[in-house]
Amino acid sequence: MRSTATITHATPTMIDRRRLLALAAGAPILALGRTTAAHAPPAGTFSIAPGQEFAANSYVHQKLPADAPIDPNSASYVMELDRQVRTYSGGVVCVLAGEAPVYIVGPNQPTCKVVATSGDERAPILQARMMAVPIPDPNNFVVQDPGDDHAATIYQPSTKTLWEFWIMQKTGAQTTDSAGNVVDEWGCRWGGRMDNIDQNPGWWGPAADPPSVGFTFGTSGSGLPLIAGYITVNDVVHKDRIEHPIHMVVYGTLAGHWSLPAQRTDGGDTSWSSFPDGAWFRLDPTLTDDDLASIASSELWRQILIAVRDYGMIVRDKGGGVGVYAENPANPAYGGVDPYLPVAPDSNAFCTTWGVSFPFDKLLTLKLNLQP
Repeated sequence: MRSTATITHATPTMIDRRRLLALAAGAPILALGRTTAAHAPPAGTFSIAPGQEFAANSYVHQKLPADAPIDPNSASYVMELDRQVRTYSGGVVCVLAGEAPVYIVGPNQPTCKVVATSGDERAPILQARMMAVPIPDPNNFVVQDPGDDHAATIYQPSTKTLWEFWIMQKTGAQTTDSAGNVVDEWGCRWGGRMDNIDQNPGWWGPAADPPSVGFTFGTSGSGLPLIAGYITVNDVVHKDRIEHPIHMVVYGTLAGHWSLPAQRTDGGDTSWSSFPDGAWFRLDPTLTDDDLASIASSELWRQILIAVRDYGMIVRDKGGGVGVYAENPANPAYGGVDPYLPVAPDSNAFCTTWGVSFPFDKLLTLKLNLQP
């Protein structure tokens, strides 16, 4: 359901130093930008922490044990991932931060109805969960996802509620918000509302939705929430470490099956070597921090490699290439300033050459838990 990003909403300097690398590598790339939306918190307030976003005992917050079981077909799955990187990403893996931004809203943000626009039998179920959405400044709200998905995430820590939207656009009509203001009306083709996020296991599914619904919500192909696997500005700039699994996009996944923690698949591959949505890769745990620092092409990739060793990277979606997901900085919280610059001042900080600066030969696939 997701697509890889292109560079939009960027300053000329950003375009110059990043487009060249993107064109040369043929890979998704970090897209930085500006926004006009209002009512956002100061920079650095977005974080993923046990007890706040997802249950403290969720896989999102657990380090992988050194002896985590390895799948019998690990080598084949790693070879397939290698093939996809070399075939569809030019041998380069980049940090993809051009998709759904995270808009954090305060407790007093007025709410309004978001119209479910799919027009199918699922629309009334989704509509019931979209009746009171705290859109920040609906008249000037900007969905910064530059691809065709027009995706956005709104998170309200005070109510422990998360909303995801896919094909989120103005309807052309107006509505009245909870404060009595007449504002522009928004709609979405698909999405979801996750209540009690601090108790959620880290996926859209039975634990997040009423049992009567019978299907999962959310916008990803795998049913994994977007923020559960974002590399965040808070991770790499403020904390100097990534303490959760990293989500990744690949070109193709297995048809008809998925592996936990994924809850579904939109994969279509039938080859014996195809891995499913939810496939979980990790680096050899015997690699030391110094080992990874000596390999990493930048400070950002040093942090990423350590996280892939300690927490792993999980296949969340399929798209036009292979990359890892990061928080979209095109967010009013950052005031139009590139918040990644402290750790990624040059374009080579965002991409790494697969098999050269990435220890591809040390990559393993954790034992799959295939569903259904």
